[in-house]
Amino acid sequence: MTKEVNVADILDMDDMVVSPKGFTRGDLSKAFDKLTENLDNWKMPIHTNIHTSEWDMMIEACVFFTGSKLWQVKDLGQCMMEVKADGYYKAMAKVYGGYGTESLLTSIGNVGVDAPKLGSNPRTPR
Repeated sequence: MTKEVNVADILDMDDMVVSPKGFTRGDLSKAFDKLTENLDNWKMPIHTNIHTSEWDMMIEACVFFTGSKLWQVKDLGQCMMEVKADGYYKAMAKVYGGYGTESLLTSIGNVGVDAPKLGSNPRTPR
């Protein structure tokens, strides 16, 4: 007997541990929302400031949702740091490097201009 998985089951996975450091999907979702709160489109490159105490969770959240690595650009002092990540589009362009990369990268440059604002959960499909 197999169990069917429906949307309700998938949306109820916030308590599931999904990272090697023991963070749940819910933890990572909240961290990623904070990491991308100033972006019109969460798939674009990330450039923001975070508290040093959030570093481990933010790294895991960025990799989990975008497939790109978060790196520190600058120590801002007072336990704050400037961070960047390539974001989802560039990470996928690297993964699918030989197939359609040029058109994908070209479209990345246009996404922020015409893209509609997303709702409160930017990862919710339209």
